[in-house]
Amino acid sequence: MNGGRTKAGRGAIALVLVTALGVAAGEWHGRRHASSSPPATEGPDAEPATATAAGNCEPRGAPAANAAVDMDALTAVVRRAVAEQFEASGRKEPPTEAPDAHGRPPSKLAPTPEAVAALAHGRTVVDTARAQGRWTDDDAEALRSVLPQLDDASRDEVLQSLTKAVNLGELTVETRGRLL
Repeated sequence: MNGGRTKAGRGAIALVLVTALGVAAGEWHGRRHASSSPPATEGPDAEPATATAAGNCEPRGAPAANAAVDMDALTAVVRRAVAEQFEASGRKEPPTEAPDAHGRPPSKLAPTPEAVAALAHGRTVVDTARAQGRWTDDDAEALRSVLPQLDDASRDEVLQSLTKAVNLGELTVETRGRLL
């Protein structure tokens, strides 16, 4: 399904970006230590030593907080990595907006009359149960039947209304098993 490919694509892009940043940081760190004076090995400024594969100890320290990073080089590395990932994805043009949590493209269209009716029905189910002070299996079934017709924002609204009513004690849950 398209959602899996989108999630994998986002994960691959994130991996490429992190790798590019790691490579750039490593290059920067290597240049910094290659051009600086040897670190102190004794006294209060001594850097901690780490063992190498050959068994020798070499001082190792973190880069200085005020060290300059070549942002142009870093930007070039990241742009190259993103371009390569984009090219490998086989897409003709970059996405203009991020997909929603389910991998679907964002919708800029006005809600359909069916979506408006589904939201109204979901609100009515919760409001009627709240007025009666109890949440039954029939209420759960009615709400379960309308949830697939709701967009993410509407679904969140209805479910938050239900959970808020339960948490505030406005509804006594009388279902056999789960809330929904």
